[in-house]
Amino acid sequence: MKKLFAVLFAFFAFSAQATQISVQFDQPEYAQGDDVFASVWLSDYNDALTYFGLDALFESLDLSYIDAEFSPVLDVAGSPALNMAWLADDGVVSLFSMYSSILDDDLPQLLAQQAGQPLQLVTFKFTALNTLLLPKLALTNVDLTFQGLQVPPYVNPTPVPAPATALLLLPALALLRRRKA
Repeated sequence: MKKLFAVLFAFFAFSAQATQISVQFDQPEYAQGDDVFASVWLSDYNDALTYFGLDALFESLDLSYIDAEFSPVLDVAGSPALNMAWLADDGVVSLFSMYSSILDDDLPQLLAQQAGQPLQLVTFKFTALNTLLLPKLALTNVDLTFQGLQVPPYVNPTPVPAPATALLLLPALALLRRRKA
């Protein structure tokens, strides 16, 4: 019995697909004053990404935050994404990006545009304050929202004839009349 549970656990553990988010730097080491670019990538997802938000933690003694440039992964023709990034605290950059279309017809276009391929979400620009060997950038409070194409079930309501509806209401009306009297 233990072997059966072990086999089932291994099957489900290895067959599960988890969305992965990673950080890639443009080079392995930096001299003082160099521009440091760190890109955040998303991979192994199924549905259309419609929102992401995160906090990026960095060592403020080694890096100085300059800017965050968002990739157009949530943009749809005529509806650019709502993007926002700010220095929340010493060594913390907070950001979010939101798919802004209110039209349901744009979701298939967004899904086709992303097509399950790795997505570059945002690129941070820092200045190196010291000589660095691969700086550290930790992502916390990561919030990802995905939306698939859901076709609502077709419901064909059966009309209730008017005389039958009146017959259903008669006992209730009789009870009301009896209470008043």
